[in-house]
Amino acid sequence: MKRLIHPKWFCFLTVACGPMMATMDSSAVNVSLPTIARLYQASLNDVEWVIVSYLLTMAALLLPFGRLGDQWGRKKLFRVGMVFFTVSSIFCALSLSVPQLVVSRIIQGIGGAIFISITPAILVDSFPTSERGKAIGLMGTIVSTGLMVGAPLGGFLTHYLSWRWIFLINIPIGILGYFLAGMNLPKDPVSDKKIRFDFPGALSIVLASSTFLFALNKISTWGMDSVWTLGLFCVSFLLFIQFLKIEHKNPLGVLDLNLFRRPLILGGSFSLLFHFMALFILYFLTPFYLTEVLHLKPHEVGLTLMFFSIGFAMVTPISGWLSDKVGSRILSPVGLSLLAILYFGASTLNERSQGWHVSLLLMLVGACGGLFQAPNNSALLGAVQRPHLGTVSSIIATMRTFGIMMGVAFGTLLFSLYVQLTNGLGKHFTPQEVPAHLFVGGYHFALLCAAAIACIAVFFSLYRVRPEF
Repeated sequence: MKRLIHPKWFCFLTVACGPMMATMDSSAVNVSLPTIARLYQASLNDVEWVIVSYLLTMAALLLPFGRLGDQWGRKKLFRVGMVFFTVSSIFCALSLSVPQLVVSRIIQGIGGAIFISITPAILVDSFPTSERGKAIGLMGTIVSTGLMVGAPLGGFLTHYLSWRWIFLINIPIGILGYFLAGMNLPKDPVSDKKIRFDFPGALSIVLASSTFLFALNKISTWGMDSVWTLGLFCVSFLLFIQFLKIEHKNPLGVLDLNLFRRPLILGGSFSLLFHFMALFILYFLTPFYLTEVLHLKPHEVGLTLMFFSIGFAMVTPISGWLSDKVGSRILSPVGLSLLAILYFGASTLNERSQGWHVSLLLMLVGACGGLFQAPNNSALLGAVQRPHLGTVSSIIATMRTFGIMMGVAFGTLLFSLYVQLTNGLGKHFTPQEVPAHLFVGGYHFALLCAAAIACIAVFFSLYRVRPEF
């Protein structure tokens, strides 16, 4: 008897549990940050590490886990990721301080890195070449749905129950995903070939990224001319150079540097990095603007942020279809150019703006992001043969995560510097201590810088030499 549902779709639904849970959780946590900051009297610099610690861990481990999945087996690694994410969610819910929550989020980031790094490879193994694009596109819809549901859900849980429930809802999903993976994911192939894991390369990129982000976060506290700040930046630079040397000598390292010799890979990857950097300057600071300036409640903040995902989900399938017809060279730069214009327009928001103004802005930002991302990622994945598809998927995920981390860090830095230089509140202050007009000024300054960063992304998106991708 013919099966009504092909096994590949059971596999798809199983691996979707990971990205769905991770994106929904991230979106919900972002909404709860103002509440957590008030509860523990934490500064913006302190509470941002609830996000940065998670993203930093993910960014540092994406490439190593992609290689580990090839060596150890993706099915086993996926189930390990479910265990890490589920157990760490319990730790997050039980945290009694911001430092405890940050440590728990680091453990959670390990599970998130596993999901993001091996999901495209599992889909490629499960779907025929003719349906690969459809599977990847549908997974993008899952991610958008997670972001869309996470924001209002996080606001609802924070307002009516507690921010701790944001993490507790991961437990049943994680348990379900663990057992579904055992039943539905394809068996890991048995191979006698030993692949030596690149521990030196993995360690060097973990340390390089960690020191860079930590130094960036501390500029507003220590000052740019501090010995500690300059020292950490120098250490980060030397570690990154060491990473490049290690990967150059190791053809089986965590990153194939030869891919970046191609203008499409180089331009597409770095346009993705700067796009997410600009985007998350806006996305990180906006909940604080809505809470402290417009005085919206947590569930209202969540509903407002949801419009970003609505715009993204509406445009992404259309832009993906259009890129198959006309290519990505026009769509991607146009999307980024419109984003830069929107960031300039966002700098007109003030104390008298309404929630629907921000909702409309976020929906347009999401739509322009979808116009850029789907064609750009499709071009990157279509530029390499099947053996390199997993590597390019990891590059996309790494650039995205690094861009998000840098956006959060730079958003905090720019806002804090503006407040300190114009009002002299000191190096350590909470968002509640900033007057509304001064908060708006810092918000405007950060968004203008985001617009400039989006222009850099446009440049890299145009950095292509082939006539069609």
